[in-house]
Amino acid sequence: MGIFLCGGGDLAGHLLPEIDRLILKRNPIALAAGVPLFGGVTFQPASFHAVSARRFASGVVIEEYERVR
Repeated sequence: MGIFLCGGGDLAGHLLPEIDRLILKRNPIALAAGVPLFGGVTFQPASFHAVSARRFASGVVIEEYERVR
């Protein structure tokens, strides 16, 4: 059974060693400072490779990545 985490950069930062897939939604606008993707922890490099990307007419892009082990 998996965990689906939407938002919550601090929690994602603490769970980073357990994350095996990322699905990111990018919008073509910037709204203030935003929430760090992985916050609340010291820098921990982790490699992911691109699996897919879907682009929409609105400019939104949904990208999926899997962890490189």
